[in-house]
Amino acid sequence: MIKNFKDFNIPKHEPVLQGSRIPIKDVFGKELIVFWYRINDSKYKKEDCLYLQVSLKDVKHVVFTTAKALIIDVQKIPKDGFPFTTTIIKEEKRFLFT
Repeated sequence: MIKNFKDFNIPKHEPVLQGSRIPIKDVFGKELIVFWYRINDSKYKKEDCLYLQVSLKDVKHVVFTTAKALIIDVQKIPKDGFPFTTTIIKEEKRFLFT
């Protein structure tokens, strides 16, 4: 009997992040819609890098940062909590969702 791919119970891949990559400073104080995220090793530092799939004024972008507070907070959002709206602010030396 030939098996069907779904019989292997292989988890689905996360969505591919779409849009131009922009630095986080370009979205400070602006309302965003966050669709998804991915955390990878940073290419430049020995720490995690957060990639956010966002929409800013109906244009999709990928925002990237190594901000620990954002990495911790975004992982607390349940999968069914996406998409959500937020503004990213810089408070002293930290980046925060509001």
